[in-house]
Parts: sequence; C-alpha cells; structure tokens
Amino acid sequence: MLAAAGVDGTDGSDGVAGQDGVNGTGFSSAVHVDATGLTTGYLTISGSDFDDTMIMGGGGSLIYDTQGVDTYTLGAGDDVIKFSLNDLGDLDVVNNFDATADALDLSDLLDVQSLTDQTLGDYLQMGGTDGQTLQVDLDGAGSNWQDVVTLDTTINLLEMLSNNQIIV
Repeated sequence: MLAAAGVDGTDGSDGVAGQDGVNGTGFSSAVHVDATGLTTGYLTISGSDFDDTMIMGGGGSLIYDTQGVDTYTLGAGDDVIKFSLNDLGDLDVVNNFDATADALDLSDLLDVQSLTDQTLGDYLQMGGTDGQTLQVDLDGAGSNWQDVVTLDTTINLLEMLSNNQIIV
C-alpha cells in the first residue's frame, strides 16, 4: 500500500497510520523488523527510543537511527544509515556493512559544510578495541571522541569519503 501524502517517516505523519516513532507517540516498546522478504524496492524506516532490531531486505534502505542500542543487519542493496545527535551515547551495531556500497549520513551530527582528506581526522576516526567503532568529535577539535556505531567490518574512512559514502 502506498502512502498518498506522507512525510519521510522522521518528522510526522507517515501518510497511512499516524505518527512515526521519532517525534510521534507510535511506539511504546522496541521495534523488531525482518524485511528479508523484500528483494526489490527501497525501504525507508525509523525505529523507537528503545533497543530495536532491524534486518533489511535486498532492495536498499534508508534507516533513521533513533535512541536505544539498535542492531541493524543490512541487506544486499545500497543502504544509508542516518545518525542524529539524540542517539549519541547509545552504541549501535551494524552487521553486513558493505564498505563499497553502503553509506553513513552524519549530516545531523557534524556542523561542517564538507569534509576533506585534511579535515576528516579532526571529526571522524575508527576506534574501539577492534578498530571497528566509528567515533565522532562534534567540534572537530580532535579531543572529545564519542562512539556512534560499531561495524562488523573494517572500513577506510578516506576511501568512503572519496566515494561519497560519508554524508555531511
């Protein structure tokens, strides 16, 4: 069923059944989604303020990260995860991240017009004990690192930046 006049699922009505889980009152517990049956089409989804589990299908997806310690398993399509300031402090986990196709949207976290090879290390780094946790320094001073997400693979931030897979 297509929503005739909905908004993108982050700021209000979804066009079908009322408010979403980010700014609405739609969810009172964790969201568990298994979209593995979706092999085509693009899925746009957001969760709750609880610990959500989402398994994406093969058509690609836009995931609005919300509060809680969320676990995302990405599908075969090109997936984008959009992070927000509200979720800092809740270390999410992403499985099946494809460093050549998937993207991380950090535009709500970083107050910069663009990142370059020279400024990337002031704002982003891979840390944690295994080097697979994306960390952000909101002001770019390089001294106040906050964990954003742990990936199940090692990524090269410079390569992702040059491939437009880091969105600011």
